[in-house]
Amino acid sequence: MQMRRHLGLKTGGRMKKELLWGLLITGILSVIAGIYTICRPMVSLISLSFFFAAVLFINGVYEIMRYFYDKENRSGFMLFDGIVTVVISLILLSGPLITMASFIPYLFVFWVLFSAASRIFIGFGIRKLDRREGNYLLLIGVIGILCGIVMALHPLFTGLIIAYMIGFAFLYQGVINIVSFSRLR
Repeated sequence: MQMRRHLGLKTGGRMKKELLWGLLITGILSVIAGIYTICRPMVSLISLSFFFAAVLFINGVYEIMRYFYDKENRSGFMLFDGIVTVVISLILLSGPLITMASFIPYLFVFWVLFSAASRIFIGFGIRKLDRREGNYLLLIGVIGILCGIVMALHPLFTGLIIAYMIGFAFLYQGVINIVSFSRLR
């Protein structure tokens, strides 16, 4: 009970009004964001790309500063990584909108390919212990590689799928929050 009160979740068996209304407000905003993302997927993808490019820039500057200030733990790789990260972020920030829109799909493709390759390697190891599970992981890995290649060949389509997935996730979370508000009220 003490922990619940400290976190502000419940007071006297009832949720605080502020938290309850916060649930409704975040639910409504999430639904609006979801609808906007689904109706304007490319604009949403470009906005997301801009955010990632800005974060990359800040991360690159941090790595460069860390190289010069942290004399005990610095390496040439740290400086190189920082410079490359800043250059990539500046290219993204100053490039055409299509460059920014294609940035997120390629990150997603990289993740899919890396995940699929790791499943293949794990599948070979598990196959020695359990042939069926190993073959399953190998199959999933191969399908993932094929999907990654298809997505790499069609970055615009991949970007649209990502934007729609984000939009539906916002919608889902918004509806959950609104339903929770109505039930807890």
